[in-house]
Amino acid sequence: MELALALPSIILDPDLSTILTIDEMNAINDVILYDVEFSKNLPQSAFTADLERQVDHKKTLGDVVKRYKKNIAVIDKIGRKCSENITNTTIKYEKRQLGLYKVWEHEQREIQSALENVIDDLESLKNANRNLEQAIHARRSTAESKLLAIIAKYDAEIGSRHQMLQELNEIYEYDKLEKHALEVILSL
Repeated sequence: MELALALPSIILDPDLSTILTIDEMNAINDVILYDVEFSKNLPQSAFTADLERQVDHKKTLGDVVKRYKKNIAVIDKIGRKCSENITNTTIKYEKRQLGLYKVWEHEQREIQSALENVIDDLESLKNANRNLEQAIHARRSTAESKLLAIIAKYDAEIGSRHQMLQELNEIYEYDKLEKHALEVILSL
């Protein structure tokens, strides 16, 4: 009878209610109520034996509850360790990622610096090539103008000599005709 009165408090215990289903609690309730009804019809010695059995059952149930609470404590401890491990793993991963990011940033700065140096070298080469091209163009222009001056001088000189040659050729032809005319006159 005492167990029947204690059953509602046992069933309402949150630790037990998580390990026992409603059907199991109903079955326990039915067994206890049956035992109570049965013990009313038994003689006193059977009732005492039933009470002893109920006391043993209470002890067993108490032991189960103690083991359950102990297991819950162990599970909680394992859960805390898992949570700490997850947190530590996350922190380690974040630190490693931060380290990798810093290394990547450093490498990026080095590459950027090397790129800027290459760009500066390229600009220097472009300027040197441009200056060299301008110098070559200036020398070529100077050489071309000197050559044109020499050609113009020779053209003028050749032109005047050609004219002189034509004049001399005309004089020669005239003298030749005159000579021929004199020879004709003399041969007559």
